[in-house]
Amino acid sequence: MNGRLMLPVSCGGQWGLINDLGSVIAEPKYRFSGRGIGNAYLITDEGLVVVDCQGSEVGFIKGVTSYSEFSDQMLVVEVNGGMTYLGLDGKLLPGIYEVCRDFHGGFASVQDFNGRWGLIDRKANWVIKPRFEEALDFDTKTQRLPVQSSGLWELVGIDGKISSLGAADILPGTNGVFGAAVSKTGFLLYGLIDATSEWVVAPEFSDMAFLGPDNVSVRDSDGWANIGFDGEYRFRTDAVALGSVCCGLARAYVNGKVTSTGLIEGKFVFFDSSGNLTIDTGYDDAEDFRDGVSEVSTLLNDEERSSGYINLVGRELWSPKHI
Repeated sequence: MNGRLMLPVSCGGQWGLINDLGSVIAEPKYRFSGRGIGNAYLITDEGLVVVDCQGSEVGFIKGVTSYSEFSDQMLVVEVNGGMTYLGLDGKLLPGIYEVCRDFHGGFASVQDFNGRWGLIDRKANWVIKPRFEEALDFDTKTQRLPVQSSGLWELVGIDGKISSLGAADILPGTNGVFGAAVSKTGFLLYGLIDATSEWVVAPEFSDMAFLGPDNVSVRDSDGWANIGFDGEYRFRTDAVALGSVCCGLARAYVNGKVTSTGLIEGKFVFFDSSGNLTIDTGYDDAEDFRDGVSEVSTLLNDEERSSGYINLVGRELWSPKHI
């Protein structure tokens, strides 16, 4: 991202921003901060400050707070007893909702105050009227919205047409493919479906990670493995858990064991797309790589952890030892 990606960091209970090069954009002295590309935000006692990648203020909204991040140039904010969206122009969308998900491709799924989910556009017009029990993020590749009705998941297009599936679970889509599960003999079995709800990989896996751009990590009777969207196996691992390959790397939980309290002890490391151990630093927790950065953390005690970031070669942009 060459300095355009801004990341929230904390130190001493206060928040600031760094960029993806590891340079400090805003010193940790704010109530909160939020991630963004090109623009990010800082929360003060008075409201929300939008900043550019040099840390210069480009907008301020009084009395507004957020715990989200900019997506599709829109930010979910809390205001007037509900939630809505703030644009980079500093204007709020007119609608107020119970829950808001991020904008993608000009659309966002929201929950009204009757507990029903639908889809809106950038002008807060209903594209899909609220009638569903749950909805995930809108998928830009397929132009489909995963929705739940009567306890089962379906895909609905912006024309309102539903691709019938009746899945017991569904995962956010990537490049035209969704993870989905059916219930068989009391267990969930995961596979991959396309935009028409046709199975492209049969549901035969006991667990599935969030999808990567062209791959997904799954668990079968032999443990965790990574497969392509064609169902072909790419590599196997004896890790306790395995994320999908994102930005060329997959997070893995290794050397784990179940303790007397039921907790699993071990460390997170990263494998490349062939299953080779690439980053072996070892963290108590790690997120999938996104925009070339992974958020990692170390435990301070049984209840607290400290977070930081690493890049694709394992260099710490912000050490999780900052407290």
